[in-house]
Amino acid sequence: MAPELFKKLVDDIAAKSLTGIVHLYGFGEPYLTPNYLDYCAYAIPKLKRAGVGTNIITNGSVTTSIPQGVMNFIISFNGGNKESYEAITGLDFKQTVANIKRLYKEGQFKNANNVEIHCLIFKDNQGQEQEVLDLFKDVHGMRIRFAYKYDNQRGLIENKTITEYNTAKKLPCHYVFNVLNITWNGEVSACPHDENNQVVYGNVNTHTIEEVCASPVAIKLREKHAKHQFDGICKDCNFNTAFEDKYVYYKNGVPCV
Repeated sequence: MAPELFKKLVDDIAAKSLTGIVHLYGFGEPYLTPNYLDYCAYAIPKLKRAGVGTNIITNGSVTTSIPQGVMNFIISFNGGNKESYEAITGLDFKQTVANIKRLYKEGQFKNANNVEIHCLIFKDNQGQEQEVLDLFKDVHGMRIRFAYKYDNQRGLIENKTITEYNTAKKLPCHYVFNVLNITWNGEVSACPHDENNQVVYGNVNTHTIEEVCASPVAIKLREKHAKHQFDGICKDCNFNTAFEDKYVYYKNGVPCV
């Protein structure tokens, strides 16, 4: 995203308190964005002063530093050993583990209110929870979250949800009612899984955020979800199912909330 547009959005959100939280990432690894930390340095303190929290999700492999003042710094780490991790992510297992531990040893975890490992457990790494806990047993104060909710990216990839978690009914979607997904060119798409912007509410280069929220496309999609009508890009998606009992948290090796 052009820095000028990014700053305009941050300024508008901060001035009007348009949301409670801004996610400073999109589809893919944010630390591959040129000058990513410059974007964070502008947004995080300004939003924080306005009472707006910020989230970052990274895979941790090329993370250079944790920006000061970020609310939630979440590291996506999907695998308990070298074989499964590298098969799932295509990343270097030892490099990523070493980089996460470097951030911890340098004291950078103190820059965030909450640091968390998010580990998706599905058919390809089922039963590896203890291995993940053992990997990071010397990293104190970090929460580890195991998620048993595998998103099939609108039905474009195989659903590898563990069988016992694969029976939940579809619900009106959190993304549709609570999230605006603003992409690099200013277009606002229906959800982060709509990576090709097939459903667009509007463009923040020419419309305000409030106008985009009230667009006929957005309203129509919300009306359909409220009636449990899931068609178009939502037809084969499995994201909008219940979250209950699909997340387990640990801190310092002990179950927590």
